Amino acid sequence: MFGPGGRDEPFPFRAAEDLRSLIRILYLAAPREDVERRHRLARMGENIGIAIDLAARPKRVGLQAAHNRADSVCRELAEMVGETSGAELVSAAVRRMGRKTA
Repeated sequence: MFGPGGRDEPFPFRAAEDLRSLIRILYLAAPREDVERRHRLARMGENIGIAIDLAARPKRVGLQAAHNRADSVCRELAEMVGETSGAELVSAAVRRMGRKTA
């Protein structure tokens, strides 16, 4: 999922950072009372951060673990993302910038 070929390929750091940003925006868009959703998103954010850290290590074992962790986050996020509208995501991003939405 995160890496289409074999695990010898380089870790996609930029894509992982994009994923972390998306998770952050989804977290901000989630209603405060939806504690379970916010907790799942926080865990996904932690996991993609760990994947990025593992991939930065020089050992192959770290790279394999990074790909596995990123794949897991992608699967879980794919299940959740359909529940949030694009308008909610944009509004959350705008609020994060300290602006008011129209």
